[in-house]
Amino acid sequence: TITNPIKEITKQATAVAEGRFDQLVNVHGNDEIGQLGEAFNHMTVRLREALSLNEEENKKLTSVLSNMSDGVIATDERGIVIVLNRRAMQMLRVDDSAVGEDVGKLLHLSPDQVRQYMADQEQTVIISLEMPDNGEEPLIVRVTFTPVHRRGQGITGVIAVLQDVTEQEKMEKSRREFVANVSHELRTPLPTIK
Repeated sequence: TITNPIKEITKQATAVAEGRFDQLVNVHGNDEIGQLGEAFNHMTVRLREALSLNEEENKKLTSVLSNMSDGVIATDERGIVIVLNRRAMQMLRVDDSAVGEDVGKLLHLSPDQVRQYMADQEQTVIISLEMPDNGEEPLIVRVTFTPVHRRGQGITGVIAVLQDVTEQEKMEKSRREFVANVSHELRTPLPTIK
């Protein structure tokens, strides 16, 4: 009466530890062992619900990341890439094998720059990504580094959001050149007019 219910609870605990949440302990009475069985069943149901909710949230996050128009790179506290979305792979001309690489190597940044950007606050930098393979113009990217903090552990990683600003930079450069040319052209006839 005592050992068989305990053996059954032990068997179920092993099944739960292995990730099988489909079975429950048979409760044979209302004594302490029966209450333990009910508590274990309640814990199993709650754990199954929590894991299901976690799986659903992960699917949502994966869907959002894969459909973003900006590139996203997540790193651990050492700057090693743990996640990057499809857009980041396109911008950096890499594939899934980039997971596990140093973020500085991917973004052509020195280790000192990576440490600086992984500091305590959000920072933005404009970088130029050369495309040596196909002779295209460099891709100009605005990268926003946001440290990820965990209570009691400090910075546990960084999220880097990559925005392609190549066209904006071209427009800004054209505007600056236009203003410089116009001011030069206006200055030239002024002495003559005077």
